[in-house]
Amino acid sequence: PAGQPVVIIMDPSLIRGSHAGGMGRYDGGQRRTGTTAAAARGLVPTFGRSAAQDEALMPALQSSALETTPGNGRSADERRQLLRALEKGSRPSQSRPQDPQVHMQSVGAMVAVPWVMFVIAIFATALMPPTALARIAAWLAVVLGIGFSLLLIQVYVHARAPIYKYLGILGIAATSLGGMAGSTIFDRETLQYWMAQSRISYKAVVPSQPAGGISDAATLEFVPGTRVDLRRSFGFRDPREGGGTTYCLAPVMDIASTETNEVRFWAVGTDCCEPSWGFRCGAARSPSARSGLVVRDVTSSAHASIVHSMFREGVDQASAMYQLSTPEEDPIFVRWCEDATVEVSQKLGIAIVSAFVLCLLYLALSVFLAGWLHWRTGQKRQDWQQAQPTLGSFAPRLA
Repeated sequence: PAGQPVVIIMDPSLIRGSHAGGMGRYDGGQRRTGTTAAAARGLVPTFGRSAAQDEALMPALQSSALETTPGNGRSADERRQLLRALEKGSRPSQSRPQDPQVHMQSVGAMVAVPWVMFVIAIFATALMPPTALARIAAWLAVVLGIGFSLLLIQVYVHARAPIYKYLGILGIAATSLGGMAGSTIFDRETLQYWMAQSRISYKAVVPSQPAGGISDAATLEFVPGTRVDLRRSFGFRDPREGGGTTYCLAPVMDIASTETNEVRFWAVGTDCCEPSWGFRCGAARSPSARSGLVVRDVTSSAHASIVHSMFREGVDQASAMYQLSTPEEDPIFVRWCEDATVEVSQKLGIAIVSAFVLCLLYLALSVFLAGWLHWRTGQKRQDWQQAQPTLGSFAPRLA
């Protein structure tokens, strides 16, 4: 009848922006609808339905209406409040259930895209050589990954498709974690390999002779009779780190240096000794070992600089404890081993294996996160659909 309100509810999944949930009225026998031509142009394709199918549904959508009368138990203010809540809330598509294949594609994308970004970030930052150009290229890959993720979030802002939001957030997390993990592997393993490739190896080194001429060494092979003095080992912890890592040192000596108590070379390691005994770093307990991989202070690596400075501090404490003299301003620290050349080559292998294992772990994490986000989105959609009966006669009805 003329003058009685009629509310038209549009399928919210078909209309974008402020046109979603549009409504119209009959007023005095004259029909006015809340749908405009701009709203029709704002169609957004959804999973399982193309834009052409959306266009075909528009006549049925615009002609669908549900008459409400004052006898339905709700006042006009209550109906308006319900419609505002519906317009502001999340509106999953009700026109048809999504194809299970589409669900699998969405989950696959949320697994594969962040994982590939993690792989690129970790291998770029972990394995690239320490040259300025190579490190810039490595971190540029990380920046591009974060930029791509931000672009996906921007797409979500306009399209309101949750998958773009999830891909953007997961991409930022994957790229950031990959960059940090790769940087750690580089500092602890790969840097030693690349430094050894660019420096000289010395043989027949005498521990009691001045070490100034071999300060640029990558590896050292000492003369027979050289040994690590296990009786005068020293271990300590940095109180600034909260007592986590134990830094271990023991003098490398021959017969001549034993008589003079002068130490120019120190075998070092971490978490491989007690405070004043039990030095077991590297091959220190092997009687045939007499090679060392030089531990250097690399200003471009925060980890290498910290470790070297801690060893330097340990030399002062060990010298005072055992009444040793260190004639060199900068004593040389070595990781004692059977064959320094083999030790160097293993550094790169350890870095590759570490990165590969972390990639597998992140793949498992990516599968879990994608499945959880997909389940959470479906649960929210289900909760919204179950809440529709509370709207009573306002539930949409499409042809």
